[in-house]
Amino acid sequence: SRSAYNDGFKNTPEDPYKTQRTGILGEMGLAKIMGLEVDVEYAEKGKETDFIINNAKVDVKTSCGDPWGNFFIRANYVRNQAPLPIKNDIYIGAYVLEENLQEKYAKIGVVGYILKKNIGPQHLKRSPAKFAQHENWEIPYRDLVPIEDMIEKNERLAVGRNQTT
Repeated sequence: SRSAYNDGFKNTPEDPYKTQRTGILGEMGLAKIMGLEVDVEYAEKGKETDFIINNAKVDVKTSCGDPWGNFFIRANYVRNQAPLPIKNDIYIGAYVLEENLQEKYAKIGVVGYILKKNIGPQHLKRSPAKFAQHENWEIPYRDLVPIEDMIEKNERLAVGRNQTT
């Protein structure tokens, strides 16, 4: 059955954990390129924040579809209601390029990031779900800063910390 977090849109009887696995794969992709530890513990309703990087709360949004599309952050539960506060400082857009469950292999594309302060009214859209009554912050991948920028900034910060200790 579908939960309030719309697990049912991607999950099937043959693959009942696809939504959760897709999210963890995105987190693993970011962890690999940023040298981070990933928490693979199952959280029934997901985690609000995936990583803390340089004191910033980071959430990875991973799709199993179009690498040139959008990702979504829930904005409210009833259309035309005031949007809920955006809870993380940085959102990362990622997608599953390929996955083979039998061989336990996946390839993840980590596209880029957007800062909370850059999510604005232009991103507020009615949910594309057929019977949904809510709105999402819809972030097109074209609005993301390339992930290479975050990797470079993180490396510079690490070098600065090493020089002061």
